[in-house]
Amino acid sequence: MPRVIQLAMLLLFEFFAELFSRPAAMEYEWLASNSVGVFSNLPNRLRGRCHPVSRAYNNVLRYTLLRYCSLPTQPPAMSASVQKHSFTVIGIHKAPENLSKQEFDAKVGALCDSLVALPVARKNFLSFDAIFQNSVVDEHMKEFGWGEPQPCVVLVAEFETVQNFTEFFQDATVKKLLTDADDFAFRPASIAFSADAVTRIDVPRSDYGSTATERKLWVGIYRGPGPAFSPHITQFQENVSATMDEYVAQPVSQKNMLSHKVWMPNDSIAASLQAQGYPNAEPVVVVMIEIENWDRGIEVCEDAELKRLTEKANQNFGLHVGAICFGADVVPKIKKV
Repeated sequence: MPRVIQLAMLLLFEFFAELFSRPAAMEYEWLASNSVGVFSNLPNRLRGRCHPVSRAYNNVLRYTLLRYCSLPTQPPAMSASVQKHSFTVIGIHKAPENLSKQEFDAKVGALCDSLVALPVARKNFLSFDAIFQNSVVDEHMKEFGWGEPQPCVVLVAEFETVQNFTEFFQDATVKKLLTDADDFAFRPASIAFSADAVTRIDVPRSDYGSTATERKLWVGIYRGPGPAFSPHITQFQENVSATMDEYVAQPVSQKNMLSHKVWMPNDSIAASLQAQGYPNAEPVVVVMIEIENWDRGIEVCEDAELKRLTEKANQNFGLHVGAICFGADVVPKIKKV
């Protein structure tokens, strides 16, 4: 039977169902109250063929098309997705007390430049970003209960596979550069681990019309209790995840956040890191949020409901204990993806 005839028959059926069926009327009431937004999402090819002659017919038409053309009948639920298409390593490198933030940033930046100049890095990295603290939102973060952030540099390296990381990490020149960097405590004062990303908000740059350099980044580093990869950190991660779900559901977050990712550590390369002089990784959860500009970031920081949620998390499981939170400047060192 042709699709047009099927639709016509369904329209008649649904018209009488609307008149005489209470359950159908209940669904219709929700649809009618959201008719403008719903109808705007109907396929153009179907909208163009429909010429309703009355308001009732129009609403029934919307209901029928939604129900039988596989379009959603409820607003899409927001869900988190786990990134699995690449292998990511994060290093959190804390500045030693004998160096100023500026001196430490310069030394880490020079080390990164030396590393990415190596053929083994160019071969194996998909991307490599150096993330430096700035002070743009420091005063606003104090309203959430955080003090001055501990000076550090965050490095995020993305590889296609763990084998690509291993080839880079086992290179003799890489080993020597990392050993020499111990002069400014690059490894001894670091937290390094491989991680999985849980993405809650991800507005494509093509949709928003912005590039990586135009977006601003906020970083939150949260430290859980107990040794890494123990049941304590699992519970801490679950608590942080639940709090992040509440954060991103707020209107101020939906309005201003372009990206929201939570990086959870795994132990895929823990043994390799320790064998090369890195300490046993402290349990951390790393949150990275992108916004269009710092005015929008400050709007998020000043939101009363986010402050309430943060205070609740602080009281319930110590979200801010040992945390390092800051606005950041991102310096891409390698970018293949």
